[in-house]
Amino acid sequence: ICNGTSGLCVEMARMNRSLLMHFLQSSRFTGITGEEVFFDENGDGPGRYDILNLQDNKNDTEHPLHYVQIGTWNTGKLSLNTSSIRFFADQRSLNQINIRQFCSEACPIGHIKKYTDEERCCWKCHPCVNAIVLDEATCFTCPTGFAPNEDQTGYHYFSLFNL
Repeated sequence: ICNGTSGLCVEMARMNRSLLMHFLQSSRFTGITGEEVFFDENGDGPGRYDILNLQDNKNDTEHPLHYVQIGTWNTGKLSLNTSSIRFFADQRSLNQINIRQFCSEACPIGHIKKYTDEERCCWKCHPCVNAIVLDEATCFTCPTGFAPNEDQTGYHYFSLFNL
């Protein structure tokens, strides 16, 4: 339609979109990966997933866990190699592997969370310098003449005197 032009050309803008959608939804072809591409009655392509199992990797202390493909889901058909599935009850416990089961450690006293992701699941701890911890993510600078208490949950007045 566009004679090799990249992007949207005038001819494409004038195309009947409903007709194009109908054409695409009724198409079936082999994609570049060699798999068949088609769309169902809702316009969705085929679901294709690899099924992975997190397993103990006893031979590698630096990477004590790894994923092993144990099956596939391809266009509504499940193929599963059940003999490859391993459960932690059959292996070392997570404590023996010394693996963290969470993203971030709790912050120490006098520190706040600075989130590293949009979901607010992971964070880095930052110190509140000469300030109190107002909440888990906010430092509050003490007013002039005041200093944070020992655990930085409040502040107290301190007096200046000359010697």
